[in-house]
Amino acid sequence: MIKQKNLSLKRNHWYFSKMVNGDRVWTKIAHKDDPVAVVMKAYHDIKNDHEQAKNKLQPLAALWLKSREREVEDGLLSEKTLSEYRKHLAPGARLDREFGKRVLDSIRAVEIQDYLDTGKRYQSNREIATLSQMIGWGVNRGYLEKNPTMGVKRNRELARNRYVTDEEFNTVYKAMPQCVKDLMMLTYLTGLRPGDALKVRFSDCYDEWLYAAEGKTGKKVRFYWSDELRELVESSRKRQPMGFTVVRDDQGNSFENYDRIQKLFKKHFPAGVERFVMKDIRAKSATDREDPVMASYALGHSSQAVTNKHYLRNQKGRLVSALSRKPESQ
Repeated sequence: MIKQKNLSLKRNHWYFSKMVNGDRVWTKIAHKDDPVAVVMKAYHDIKNDHEQAKNKLQPLAALWLKSREREVEDGLLSEKTLSEYRKHLAPGARLDREFGKRVLDSIRAVEIQDYLDTGKRYQSNREIATLSQMIGWGVNRGYLEKNPTMGVKRNRELARNRYVTDEEFNTVYKAMPQCVKDLMMLTYLTGLRPGDALKVRFSDCYDEWLYAAEGKTGKKVRFYWSDELRELVESSRKRQPMGFTVVRDDQGNSFENYDRIQKLFKKHFPAGVERFVMKDIRAKSATDREDPVMASYALGHSSQAVTNKHYLRNQKGRLVSALSRKPESQ
């Protein structure tokens, strides 16, 4: 009979057991007929795994990021979001410098607040949001007792409110190389995220509609053809017969990396126009629809409030119906 702490034989299998949040959790590790060496290797592997300092930032981050990688594989999380998480939790990054040597649930709320107050306003919010998600994941799995970020008020953020006028759009459009022009117009006509617009393929163009998948949410969307959208796709197809995506470079190569075409956009941005970014064109698309519900559908939002807050730009002025009655005369 093998005797080791937390190792038990139940029926036909060996189990490793551990108390997690007051409950004993049993993990099957080997069959009763397996050689002793196999059982002991499995036992020590899982024992070492449980004994790692999962209440500290880097060990917990390694486990948490691994679980998020599986979500990317399953289409539940975008690669871009995962990349942001990795950047926030990287060794030597600000979170690691501040809290890397600490037992995470020993951090006090006042320290989280100080982190928010002393860093860049928006960036600190993003970093603490990442830390909060990771610690919450660790609490649910028994690695930590509490989440010190809970209840700490994040820095106030102002919604971006840059509306790109038709004149500004046209001026910038004329200054761009053809691939950027195609991306600008495809983003505007559909409201897709620029990164998702880059992935639209000719094989996604059906007789009735253009089909697209949203990388961030995984939602599918179909756009009925407008004359302008069909003209954009056909013009791209005729101009460059090579390649598979609607937006391509002069050699027919797709833009696998959004950063590459973003650099072209910045490089060719004309003087005399107030700077805007590619995602402002997505907001222009939503605003120019003037139907908030249809804008929300096009942008793939699950909540109308998200569209209203972050994408409908008010400089143009909201379209409001006047009353159709008047007070009764005396």
